[in-house]
Amino acid sequence: MVTGNQAEAPKAPTVPAVSGPDTAAGKFDAVAATYEHSVLQPLLYLPAQQRALRLAQRLMPHPRRILDVGCGTGRLLRQARQQHPAAMLIGIDPAWAMVATATTASPPELAIRHLRAAAERLPFAASVFDLVVATMALRHWNDTAAAITEIHRVLAPGGVFVVADLFPTYPRRSPPLTVLRRRSRDHGNPPAGLAAALATHGLPVVACQRMPWVCLPDVQIVAAQKGCR
Repeated sequence: MVTGNQAEAPKAPTVPAVSGPDTAAGKFDAVAATYEHSVLQPLLYLPAQQRALRLAQRLMPHPRRILDVGCGTGRLLRQARQQHPAAMLIGIDPAWAMVATATTASPPELAIRHLRAAAERLPFAASVFDLVVATMALRHWNDTAAAITEIHRVLAPGGVFVVADLFPTYPRRSPPLTVLRRRSRDHGNPPAGLAAALATHGLPVVACQRMPWVCLPDVQIVAAQKGCR
């Protein structure tokens, strides 16, 4: 268990066999140095992170401990520090180079920890985090059910999980021209498969939003909450 402001130290090694040049982690290792400068950052990743944080803020205004699963270069947690100056912030990613880049990009005074670990095996005690987020990461998980089980385990009772991602089988709700004209505050139903998987593992959906993007299916921002018992 976590005591005070310190999370339980990660157990080494805790990462499954997800590294190597042909794995998702290996591919992200290869692009880590330039990832912050990708054209998708301002167009897709940053807006998705901001929407996820806003929804999280509404559902969990004062989290004490926040975990970013698939933190990449750590941008979301650097934003979260502005909203939650006293919270413990931890990011995990299976790609060594992403963890190194996130650590370098985050000034020491922000007190953000970055660890190498996979979503399917989180190196933390149970009931540690008030808020867990995963933006544009779910599609890269090797075992979605195992990852959701782990997220449920590390969430404290009443804790919130917010996931933002693209679901290609879940089509855009409006034609492109309509999407361009309306504000990105659309609400809707979560992808059925995701909602069912979350509910099966004790995380019923409590909120869902859409973020339109003209080139791809809408981004779904889905929040689920662990029961208080």
